Amino acid sequence: MRRRGLSGWETTAWILGGLGVGLAAGLFAAGWFGPLSRARKRRLLNSARCLLIPSQVPETSSLVAMEALACGTPVIAFRAGALPEIVEHGVTGFVVDDVEQMAEAIRRADTIDPAACRAAAQTRFSAARMADTYLERYERILGWSTTPSSTLAPSSSV
Repeated sequence: MRRRGLSGWETTAWILGGLGVGLAAGLFAAGWFGPLSRARKRRLLNSARCLLIPSQVPETSSLVAMEALACGTPVIAFRAGALPEIVEHGVTGFVVDDVEQMAEAIRRADTIDPAACRAAAQTRFSAARMADTYLERYERILGWSTTPSSTLAPSSSV
């Protein structure tokens, strides 16, 4: 089944799968692809079994994880920064604490439903969703709305 992704920015990532080698056989292809064009990134993510994010840097967001999910590709990442908020453990991928857990998650990548990944990305990270969320926040800041945002977790400050 062909999966479509979102257009995006230059990305670096570890991508597992593709090239006709399956995790089910206990084998996989892995590679560092460096900066990717939009078209190449989409092709790789669409054919990948999963996307590994082995970074332990506490980033505030991960566009590459959101792009992978938009392509229906499960994400396996260390518990760092915003990644536990992006990856729904066991639903859209796996959030792990060490290399052993990451290896086990790679073996289990095919248990993640690509449609669930795509649906989560569409629901949580689409341009329309993000624009609506910003507008709700601005309305609250300006006092035009007293209804708390239903699309973001409550925060201590606006």
